[in-house]
Amino acid sequence: MTRLRTGGAITLIASISAHRVNYPQPQAAYNVSKAALVALKDSLAAEWAHAGIRVNTLSPGYMDTILNEGAGLESARRVWRARNPWGRMGVPAELQGPLVLLSSAAGSYINGADLIVDGGGHVF
Repeated sequence: MTRLRTGGAITLIASISAHRVNYPQPQAAYNVSKAALVALKDSLAAEWAHAGIRVNTLSPGYMDTILNEGAGLESARRVWRARNPWGRMGVPAELQGPLVLLSSAAGSYINGADLIVDGGGHVF
């Protein structure tokens, strides 16, 4: 995109883990990697704007996916639900609208943003 100067939009998938320590699970390496994506987004949004490239991050909260299923995670899932105003985890389909916004002309003036989609979990 920069070489051809076609412009465009890049959306990196970060996480709420970039913004706060997760509980009850220890996962420092994961949190640091997601925080690095947010920092990378800031740099690229500034450096590539001249080429018409928007760079943003999407930071999902806890999502109800196969990755956190199973009896061994039920107590953690209860904590995650309890620490969210909606009392539930998100579902992947709830990320579609925010991704379309950040990737389409509807978000043509959004650059360098981190969109947190966590059902308000960040307010607790």
